[in-house]
Parts: sequence; structure tokens; C-alpha cells
Amino acid sequence: MNVALFGGTFDPIHRGHLAVARAARRQLMLEEILFVPSRPRPARPAVLPDRCRRVPRHRGGADVLTHEVEFVVANRPGFSLAALPERVRDRATLHLLPGVSERISATEVRRAVRSGQRLEDRVDPAVAAYIYGAGLYRANSCAHHRSETRSKTPVA
Repeated sequence: MNVALFGGTFDPIHRGHLAVARAARRQLMLEEILFVPSRPRPARPAVLPDRCRRVPRHRGGADVLTHEVEFVVANRPGFSLAALPERVRDRATLHLLPGVSERISATEVRRAVRSGQRLEDRVDPAVAAYIYGAGLYRANSCAHHRSETRSKTPVA
């Protein structure tokens, strides 16, 4: 079975994430893709306590992991494989996933919610309903939104 793990904060999951998953499935002939939410960086606390569950860490460490699996890297605006640490490039099998042209970020989705814009072009209808129903990403809903508005770097 050809299975891929797709890691990210997915805060929230959007059409860009789904486009990457579909392209990977099609181009690499994957049978299954499992989305693995990661913990947000310290500067970006989780909006909901249950949003991200911890995934057990690989016991052999990163060095062993880079020899056991192949990595697929989605091409994003401003991204280059050269930006990856040399120890990763030298030890891991990397595949660049071309042809994903969705230009959207989770930051853009959160800003759209705060400014009252529609989300239909950015997220799946079920995701939009959840965001609105749970009151996520509103201007006063979480401290990380205040720090996010000062950030100039979009994060997906």
C-alpha cells in the first residue's frame, strides 16, 4: 500500500492543502493520504484545545527517519529545496511536487474571517460552517490573532 502522511498545522485546512493532497495522490499514485496535524509554533497557540492531537514521535530520531521514508515537498511561492537544511537534503529522498497552483494560505483565511469576507473560494463549505459555528478567528477570539496581524510572513 502506498500511503502518505501530510503534516501541517492546518489552522484551518483550506483548498490549497486539498490541492496539494490531490496532486500528490495523482502524481505519486498514492492509495491513501493521512492528514497529521502538528502542534502550532509557540508564537501561534492553538485556537481550540482539541484541534491538534500529539502524534507519537519516531523513536529513532530524525536521522533514522530520513533514511526510512521518502519526502514529498509541495512547491509554494518563495520556496526552494535549497532552503532545507543540508543534512536533510543529503540524507533524505526528496520529491518536489510541481503543478500545485492554489495561492492561498491559512493566514489569508483567518484574515478573511476577521474582515467579514466570504470563505467559499478558500475553504470547503463544511470547514466554513465549522469556523463560523465555533466563532473561530474573530478579532477578539484568541491572543495569537493580535500577534498574527503584526506578522508580515503568511503561514499556511
